[in-house]
Amino acid sequence: MTIPQAIQLLTTDPKSFLKKNALIIAGANGRALGPTIFQLLNHGTTLQQRNHNSPRPKYTARVSAGNNGGNPGMGVALAPDEFVAYYIPMKQLGDAAATVFGQPNAAVTPLVLTSQLTGCTFGFSNTGGNFMAGHIQPSTQLSQSVNRAAMGVMASNTLGANTKLVQKGGAYTHVATVVAIYRHNTWKVYMQRIDYIPGANAIGTEEIHGITKL
Repeated sequence: MTIPQAIQLLTTDPKSFLKKNALIIAGANGRALGPTIFQLLNHGTTLQQRNHNSPRPKYTARVSAGNNGGNPGMGVALAPDEFVAYYIPMKQLGDAAATVFGQPNAAVTPLVLTSQLTGCTFGFSNTGGNFMAGHIQPSTQLSQSVNRAAMGVMASNTLGANTKLVQKGGAYTHVATVVAIYRHNTWKVYMQRIDYIPGANAIGTEEIHGITKL
């Protein structure tokens, strides 16, 4: 599969993409919520697919800072290895909710990406028909259990009673990739769990895990 073909699949049917490939989403320090130009890279390596003999090709999506600072807009052309998605950056427990939780416009950016989860919480909801999501980093001053509770409370306070959480120790063990897309008049959130297998050089991946229809 060529990079343009991989981008076409990821941006239109991320469920199928994640079933066939391992995806790492690299963050960008200091970047705010909003539409962002990403570059898709094929590492030429694979990750082992758990419970299956066939490995998965490994891709990384990273902010394409070299193209207009990663900012899409009028007159900004995309290279064959670039695409646009709404980016949810990692934020801190103490940050203002307005900087943590984004509300993408499905008509403009129907694809949502956030950087890799390695201990963070991804909270999302579809309150009032509007999709909102945030990526919260745990505090180094708190225990894992207290962090999970605090991050959950922060998300629920902003997102409301319909809040759903992707948290370490619950939905995933080591690393998680989260992708959301607006298709067929609804938002869908997909998570790919990547587990480190003791004694193995490769990373084991589960099938798509925790698919949620909002």
